[in-house]
Amino acid sequence: MGEDGALSEYNEIAGYLDTYIDFSNASAAFNALSSAENSQEYQPYYDTLQANLKMLAPDGFVDAVRISNYSDTTIRNSDKKEQE
Repeated sequence: MGEDGALSEYNEIAGYLDTYIDFSNASAAFNALSSAENSQEYQPYYDTLQANLKMLAPDGFVDAVRISNYSDTTIRNSDKKEQE
């Protein structure tokens, strides 16, 4: 799927999510998410994401690393690996 992931296949959903990310106005952001959810592309997009998750984490757990002070780029420590 490449760097863009499933969004490269679902342009309408990608547009709505870009709008959601770009708008600081809560109403516009909500409308973008509502439009994405009501899009005809939503179900195939959702199914693609679920299939990708199943391939990456067949047991249902995704390994995650919690980084302390992630906004400070000079700190390189991280807490223990956690499952979330």
